[in-house]
Amino acid sequence: MIAAPFAYARPSTHEEAARLLAGASGLASAIGGGTALFPLLSRDEQQPSLLVDLRGLGLEDIRVDGEELVLGARVTYDALVGSEIISRHAPLLALMAKGVTGGRSITGQGTIGGSACYANPASDVPACLLALRARLRLVSLRGTRDIPASQFFTGPYQTLRRPDEFLAEIRADISRSVGAAGYHKLKFAGSSSPIVTAASTLQMEQGGIAEGFVAIGGAGPVPIGSAFQVRTSDRDSVEAAVKAIVRAMPAGWSDELADGDYRRAVAPEVARIAIEAALEQADG
Repeated sequence: MIAAPFAYARPSTHEEAARLLAGASGLASAIGGGTALFPLLSRDEQQPSLLVDLRGLGLEDIRVDGEELVLGARVTYDALVGSEIISRHAPLLALMAKGVTGGRSITGQGTIGGSACYANPASDVPACLLALRARLRLVSLRGTRDIPASQFFTGPYQTLRRPDEFLAEIRADISRSVGAAGYHKLKFAGSSSPIVTAASTLQMEQGGIAEGFVAIGGAGPVPIGSAFQVRTSDRDSVEAAVKAIVRAMPAGWSDELADGDYRRAVAPEVARIAIEAALEQADG
């Protein structure tokens, strides 16, 4: 049961949604899928004066716009798995979405944008958006602004999104060949939240060289990433990539599942598995 009362609105345009958020007398919460927000409301951990439902804004599209992949903020995990556009241009997202647990109540309702805005350090989405070098498009009455994933996340459950803004789109450059992707996460149980996640992308170059990027979530308060170069025929070169991500790690982040020291200790191996999975995919 939700204890505290709130007003509810379902706008039909971006401008209407922005106006509602800007004019709220107290805390206003934009809702995508609700899988993160409704548990907070039921535990009385958040008490918005207004709930702005984004379902009327048409934010469920997956499309290609020139040299960019565009995802509406309300694209669900199930939609990512079933999309041919995603499998062609961002296979990393399909890999991630296939591993989301919780049944259809999560995979069919939980959204990529909602997860990004909730910013749980150890959730699946943040590291993947960083690995894709994605940009998040925020809308308000002041206009739109695009924020790189590398800057969007500012701390546990914190982002650069202002109270008067809502996330409309996620965009990623697809001008280069898709290459290969790998994703891995450490969990204590199938139904639990991840402890550490790792997402890796590879772009194949001449001479068996791959330009890669690996991002880790959960090892610190925000996802971290590092570019690397690896020879597809030389698995030992993976160690250089792992060492690079270790050097980039901030102080650990702790919650009820694991402390910061443990998360930092296991992160290199999780990253190694993700990179090697991408290499195996590249080898065909």
